[in-house]
Amino acid sequence: MLTVVSFSFVGCSSDDDDDNAGNSMSEAQKKALFVFNGTFEYVHEVGTTTITFKEQYNPAKVVVLDENYATGEGRERKIHGLLTVTYYNGQSFDKYYYIDHNATSIGLSFTETGNRTYSNLLISSPTEFKMKGSNDLRWEVFKK
Repeated sequence: MLTVVSFSFVGCSSDDDDDNAGNSMSEAQKKALFVFNGTFEYVHEVGTTTITFKEQYNPAKVVVLDENYATGEGRERKIHGLLTVTYYNGQSFDKYYYIDHNATSIGLSFTETGNRTYSNLLISSPTEFKMKGSNDLRWEVFKK
């Protein structure tokens, strides 16, 4: 049986998830950022997928989406950092990440203003976290 790790994230964001007031972070977000440093590996049947957390923005970086040139207004999006995903086949991609208020999901995008895709998130310890898409049955366990 051959299992391929898709590391795909389902769902798009309307960025209503950037719900904490101002640019402050919840305690759960702070704890998640404490854990999200260095390199984590997910070992599976066909190889190893790694996530390397490269940059953290604390406070969160704020970018403007859909800015109205005439009024200068637009929707804001928060970004908590930049990571690199390297798949078992050697393909590697940089992605910006956002951790929701309760640190129960993580949103990723290829650009600061691009569509986010989300995965469920469970931080088990300072050296382990789990992710899975909403349609996935099993958690992908990433360990330092």
